Amino acid sequence: MDNYITDKVYENINFTQQKLLEGEYEKCRFVNCQFNNLDLSNYSFIDCEFVNCDLSMVVFDHTSLQKVLFKSTKLTGVSFEKCNPFLLDIKFEQCRLNLASLANLNIPRTHFLNCQMIETNLTGAFLRNAIFENCDLENAIFFKTDLTESDFTSAKNYSIDPENNIIKQARFSFPACKGLLAKYDIYIES
Repeated sequence: MDNYITDKVYENINFTQQKLLEGEYEKCRFVNCQFNNLDLSNYSFIDCEFVNCDLSMVVFDHTSLQKVLFKSTKLTGVSFEKCNPFLLDIKFEQCRLNLASLANLNIPRTHFLNCQMIETNLTGAFLRNAIFENCDLENAIFFKTDLTESDFTSAKNYSIDPENNIIKQARFSFPACKGLLAKYDIYIES
């Protein structure tokens, strides 16, 4: 990559009309920017923030996301599974990750804060020590997901099959923990 950009703030830019140069971005902030449906394959974002952006349906094939914060950002339909796995480190605050895929990613200690994760695919992900703080996980897909020591105490609407996922020492709270028994089609009264 020829373009190396550092310490730059991009505000109120519609990158669907004005192309973002392919390159490596370090310590950059993207605020109120539009990226929806763009192909950001092979880009590199290191220690960057995306705040109030729309990245719906963005393609991240071989994209490096190292210490990247997504805050108040729309990430509907984004597949993170083809990102460059080397030093992959992402954090989500107040994001919409509906229909997104984090399948098969090795992202322990990932923090999801106040996120909407409806129908998000987490199949096969290594999410040990992850925190799902105040997240809505309605119809999120957990299958062969390692959730060891993860925190779901303030999450809601999840359905996790303990027989098909690793939940050792994970933390849950009542009444949302009823989602651990959903497959049995039973009623639990408090």
